[in-house]
Amino acid sequence: MDPDKKNIAAIKTYEKAGFKIIQENKDEILMLKKLSVN
Repeated sequence: MDPDKKNIAAIKTYEKAGFKIIQENKDEILMLKKLSVN
């Protein structure tokens, strides 16, 4: 996911869903979520 840095609500929602911030630039935040195979 790459939500706009100003969209705090979206970032918080993605974090609650298990996404982690892995990179930031001046406009965007790159977020990833690890998936497991069971």
